[in-house]
Amino acid sequence: MNGTQSSTNGLLKMAKELHSLGWDYLMFALFVAFTVFTPLWKRLFGKTKQRSKADYVFATGGVSLIAVMISIARGTLGVRTVLGYPSELYYYGTAMWEVIYGMASAYPIVCFVFVPIYFNLGITSVYQYLDLR
Repeated sequence: MNGTQSSTNGLLKMAKELHSLGWDYLMFALFVAFTVFTPLWKRLFGKTKQRSKADYVFATGGVSLIAVMISIARGTLGVRTVLGYPSELYYYGTAMWEVIYGMASAYPIVCFVFVPIYFNLGITSVYQYLDLR
């Protein structure tokens, strides 16, 4: 009787895992659909169209400075960075800490010094800033 009960418990546990797996697939499909159709909707039915590189980068002034900062940080810190650094630390040892300290000090400087200047001037590169000077 005990063996039958444990196999029944195992089947119930597996059924719960499959049920949760279905929710995982549903959430993944909804996320992919949202990320695909939102830009398409904005492109087809949006009010303004982008006309220049600055319109694309700064969304014609419709995006806040914080969103631009988060976008830049997210664009350079990807999944590869988060998943790859532990193995790099194991392989290279303490030498990898120099890279991590450099990134940890560079991101706040870029986000809180350079991005606000570029954002307020409406420029998209260092070369445009140098032309203004």
